[in-house]
Amino acid sequence: MKRKVFVAMALASEAEVVFLDEPTTGLDPLSRMEVWSIVKNLKAQVVLTTHYMEEAGELSKEIVLMHQGRVIVSGTASSLLKPLEGKVRVEGYEEGFKVGRSKIAYLDKERARDLVGDGYVIKPISLDDLFVLYGLQEN
Repeated sequence: MKRKVFVAMALASEAEVVFLDEPTTGLDPLSRMEVWSIVKNLKAQVVLTTHYMEEAGELSKEIVLMHQGRVIVSGTASSLLKPLEGKVRVEGYEEGFKVGRSKIAYLDKERARDLVGDGYVIKPISLDDLFVLYGLQEN
């Protein structure tokens, strides 16, 4: 509730620039959508920090991906995903692990079709894949 109130206060302030730090962390999906709606209707420039790539894509014209205080890459969502254009995410799991340790590869859609049913999961590309593309995932 506090987060929604802070975002609403930013809306009411009519400031030219609004800084939002993780505005939807800990919110349920409905509250998150309400905050997104408020942010989208702000007339101010919004600087938003988030770990949720879906949120960054939904609310931002420009995304800056940072790691350990350094800018890794920046651009629009579509420009950042350009290196993965025409590809899908293929996940396989190592045997012997109770939960499974995921191995991820990015393959052309046509090539990935051959893997269906062989213990691989095929998923569409999303902004979350930027962490893998730029080697930022935690090991």
